Amino acid sequence: MKDALPVRVKGLREKLERLQGLAANAKEASALAALQRELAPLAQTLASLEKQRAAFAQQGVDVRPPASFGQVRKRATTLRDRFRVDRKSATLTKGTGWTNLITEGGNAAKDVETALLTGWKEFRAAVYAGDAPTTIEKRIARTPQNLQALAEYQRAYAQFSALFQTLPTGGSAVVEAKTLARELATISGKFDFAVSDEVKRFLAAVQGGGAPLTLLTAEVLTWLADNKAMDGYSIRALGRP
Repeated sequence: MKDALPVRVKGLREKLERLQGLAANAKEASALAALQRELAPLAQTLASLEKQRAAFAQQGVDVRPPASFGQVRKRATTLRDRFRVDRKSATLTKGTGWTNLITEGGNAAKDVETALLTGWKEFRAAVYAGDAPTTIEKRIARTPQNLQALAEYQRAYAQFSALFQTLPTGGSAVVEAKTLARELATISGKFDFAVSDEVKRFLAAVQGGGAPLTLLTAEVLTWLADNKAMDGYSIRALGRP
């Protein structure tokens, strides 16, 4: 009987220690879960944007990742490596690393979205640089053939332009843009411009995707000046939007 009380006390102490350990584990698990909930929306957004960038790249749409995206990735890697050494919530929240990750991650997501939209709009100029229907209408003779071609062109051009008003969520928009660009180039070949052969060749080349400098003759320059169309064209190197 003498040993009964010490044994019971020891057993009770051990039980309390186990309960304290369980309570501490539960508290730690709760803290980690809270951090996970805080990070999840940002991680999902960045993953989705990166998936979109990769899909663009496969379709030939060039998007330059912003510097902020690389910085966030570097910060996340640093925190991950620290956590692998000491798997506690305090490891993640120590200092300003976690707070900076959330703040900079949000900014990086906006930067990536802007870069995607910029790349998408630049792709428009690269895939088709033909004139708008209103510009063409001023330069063609109003023959039945031209008016029919103009109506077709207006429809295709409206669909083509609509694609670039917002950032697409999939690669199907890229395929559609390329298809419409080819259609516009084909339709533009039907226009009969009431101009000289030199100007006609220049305009046809522009509608087909771009005219080489060899077609920018003195006669063409004079025609552009007379029609106040000099500001409607730009020179760019091949392979650049």
